[in-house]
Amino acid sequence: MGYPKAPEFAALLGVGRTRYLNWENEGPSGNYPAEEAMAYLCDLLPGLTMDYIYRGVLDAVPTRLGIRLTAREQGLDPDAARASGAVAAAR
Repeated sequence: MGYPKAPEFAALLGVGRTRYLNWENEGPSGNYPAEEAMAYLCDLLPGLTMDYIYRGVLDAVPTRLGIRLTAREQGLDPDAARASGAVAAAR
């Protein structure tokens, strides 16, 4: 989503770093934010949908965002190619 560090993303959501990391790390039985908070997140980040957040469905997510999300799910860094391309362009 373009936020390289958890504290930056937590600040965007208006929560503390620890609370945000708990949401990320608690797994399927975790203490997740309320649906209202997730709806707010969807408003803040154009293209992000409740279907993706709750069910992982990318159908309504814009293609560019879907590619980034899929790369992250696979443990890849979608920004690495952009950074290496910038370095190559500078040469």
